Amino acid sequence: MSHKKLIFVNKFWKLDYTLYSAEDFAADEFFINYHLKNDDKAVAFWEDWKIHHPEKLDEIYNAERLLDLMTFALSDEEIAVEHDRLANFLAIDRPNKPLISSKKSAGKRNFFLACLAFLLFACAGFWFSAKPVKKLTEVITKTNPFAQRSIIVLGDGTKVTLNANSTISFPKEFAKDKRVVNLNGEAFFEVTKNKHRPFLVKTGSLTTKVLGTKFNVNTHLQNSAIQIALLEGKVSLSTDDKAGEILLKPLETVVFEAQEGRFSKSAFSSRELTAWKDGMLIFKNASFDDVAKKIYNFYGINLINNNKSNKWSYTGEFYNRDYLTVIKSICYTKHLKYRQTKDTITIN
Repeated sequence: MSHKKLIFVNKFWKLDYTLYSAEDFAADEFFINYHLKNDDKAVAFWEDWKIHHPEKLDEIYNAERLLDLMTFALSDEEIAVEHDRLANFLAIDRPNKPLISSKKSAGKRNFFLACLAFLLFACAGFWFSAKPVKKLTEVITKTNPFAQRSIIVLGDGTKVTLNANSTISFPKEFAKDKRVVNLNGEAFFEVTKNKHRPFLVKTGSLTTKVLGTKFNVNTHLQNSAIQIALLEGKVSLSTDDKAGEILLKPLETVVFEAQEGRFSKSAFSSRELTAWKDGMLIFKNASFDDVAKKIYNFYGINLINNNKSNKWSYTGEFYNRDYLTVIKSICYTKHLKYRQTKDTITIN
């Protein structure tokens, strides 16, 4: 492992996965355990790591394709047969017998192991050459900074409106049996109908499955919660642990609290929830935390409340306004003052 992939943390060297390429991920035992889903700790770690490092989703996607291509193994019976054939050809004992300590015997054994390794790689090479190798699909990643929204049209015609401070990754060409995208942040989907290829939105450990519909996905909630709001059609929600499935009807929303593995369903106002698509900020009886969260996700501005005695419940609407206009209006309404230091605003 290159020393460039190590960082010094708390007196210990630790792997810096942000420097990994697809080949590095594919060669990492901890990542392989995650890909094979045979280690719960590895699965939990990498699912969380992907959420916090969306810029590496391309490399991770390609690493998983590499691992799929490299999945090749002979059965124990096949290995035993080849072992015996090669041993008989070389007229030497099988390795599971006691080894003779002479240099000559050791040399024979090393030669045998080298020949066996060559035979196995030759078999694997023949297998791969005989089987068409699927070309790795190019993965596209789109990231919006603060105060920027964008519209993305996917290869199947699906329209995605991506909010500020959000990232989406998707293959340039979808698979024949499904359409999968990864989202970190908030987006509104208008999915092209195709009953033979379901559309899947992956957000951490939660998967939203649809055939054709309009819905909003938001991971910008407190405590890593995820909100799905359905406007048209029908969607189903499921988690990696297959604990259950939740079905949504139009104008229903569900919040998934990942830490507790809990779902909570309710109704919602489509205008308020999707107003961000049109550049609108809407607050309705919002607490200070709600106001601060929306302003941060919209503009990247940190809002701090030093007026602890003031009970917050703010209602207001803003259309394509800059953050200072929003802050000034809130302070005027609530008779407060503010002080700005770089990207932080303190309210007194």
